Amino acid sequence: MSKNPLIELLRQNRLLRSSDEVSTFDDALQALARAPKDSDLPDLLTIFTDQCEHHEVMWGLVHFIESFEMKTQLAALIDAVPSMSVHAAEWTRILHCRILNDDISRECYKELLQAASPGSHEAVKAVLMQIQVDDENFSSRVRQLVA
Repeated sequence: MSKNPLIELLRQNRLLRSSDEVSTFDDALQALARAPKDSDLPDLLTIFTDQCEHHEVMWGLVHFIESFEMKTQLAALIDAVPSMSVHAAEWTRILHCRILNDDISRECYKELLQAASPGSHEAVKAVLMQIQVDDENFSSRVRQLVA
């Protein structure tokens, strides 16, 4: 449970099953964006769920997370992957495909991944290897990260 009540609103409404949940989610995300805090990143990454009904609304969370300083957001993602992969495998994949498609992000991620804990490193590697299996166009970029 987050100490930030706005993040708790995101968590409670993350399935986006109704217009009320969508509105509450959007309002909370906008409020967070007015005063972003790096300390919120780990909790924000736990909001993703593959069970949400309005994926286009969840993209707002993707863009908000990507608005943080690159090294900070990528380090938080690496730490979050072991738990994210369980309830948000598709969003984990989406975030990683976005990293793979950006040279600067990919280089920073590689550096951070080398210093990651063994559990996080293996979880990220599993995500990347699955991306490579699903789309061979990512093969060379995945090899750059896991080599």
